[in-house]
Amino acid sequence: MGKAPEEILNSLHKRASRCPYCGFKIPATAMECGRCKLTKKQIATASNKEAKRIIKEKTGEKVVLSKIPPTDVDLNRLLILSLPFIGWWGCHCFSVGRNLRGALILASMSFYLICFFILHFVQYDPTASYYLNFVGAFAFLVCMFDTFNIFLKRFKIPVKMGGLNEKPKYTE
Repeated sequence: MGKAPEEILNSLHKRASRCPYCGFKIPATAMECGRCKLTKKQIATASNKEAKRIIKEKTGEKVVLSKIPPTDVDLNRLLILSLPFIGWWGCHCFSVGRNLRGALILASMSFYLICFFILHFVQYDPTASYYLNFVGAFAFLVCMFDTFNIFLKRFKIPVKMGGLNEKPKYTE
């Protein structure tokens, strides 16, 4: 499983980070975002499981894409799901609730494989085969991009944070 909320909170206090809600830079010494007032404790206790439920049920509650992995997401498992052959089907996106991105990867890879078999085993057309490789390359590159982002801990994961249902309190 992921890190405990206390570990995440301690790591947030040691370094400056970006607010997952508004993108404002939070200094290491600050306890909350200077723009939207999201606290570091809210960031540390964020939940991907709740975000997936909200996305599925369409309740209208606020879900944020965060680069700070929540406690209920195992990055090692996510990294394995993003590797070639599994990641080409968008498994890593579906596992964290990024369904649109997963569907895009799945559709492009399925289209590529269907057309590949038709072009190479039924009726060979070198021109169509050339252009078809761009579709396969798209799915492969998105998968590799996600794999590197997961490895570098920059992959955005949907999370539900307490206290985000109301409008943000921007103070500029």
